[in-house]
Amino acid sequence: MLTLLASAAHATPMIYIDPAYQTALVGDTVFMDIVWDGSADPEYLGAWDIDIAFDPTVLSANSVTFYSAVDSFGCFPGISCDVTFGPGLLDIFEFSLDSPADLMANQDGLGNMFTIATLAFNAVGDGLSPVSFAGSLLTFGDELGNEIFPTLAGANVCVGASCPDTYQGVPEPGTIALLALGLLGLGWRRRVAQP
Repeated sequence: MLTLLASAAHATPMIYIDPAYQTALVGDTVFMDIVWDGSADPEYLGAWDIDIAFDPTVLSANSVTFYSAVDSFGCFPGISCDVTFGPGLLDIFEFSLDSPADLMANQDGLGNMFTIATLAFNAVGDGLSPVSFAGSLLTFGDELGNEIFPTLAGANVCVGASCPDTYQGVPEPGTIALLALGLLGLGWRRRVAQP
């Protein structure tokens, strides 16, 4: 139990797409932010290389806007940041040219929670498109370039007049319920094992 409490004190940073769900009509432009949240520990983001997958029959990638939280010098396309557009896939990277101390001060000033890029999509067809982190080559580095492993969370875009206002995803069991069930199972196992 003590190990469980100790691990809860060390929070994992997170990169997520915001908003998690939105609706649009064909012809609309849909904007989504890629957000870094390293505020709990704090954790710093000095480099990232991701692939974003989406349904090309529903969305078409339009543009990617980079921000200065990772690199205060800004984006130098092809050098410190870049994006490759493909059908159903965006390949995006950015790394910092800041010193570790400058990067940390910049991100501390933002509360270690900030938008690293904004994605713009054109809605081209009716349907539901996940917008998710894809592939096995997702790479993230801290202020020193050491690899870090943030939790990732994608989003969904529904295009069409019949889209619900809220996304009705697959319900997930609560963490507390799973933990309680596991502890009950351990207690039952010990009780049965005793002669």
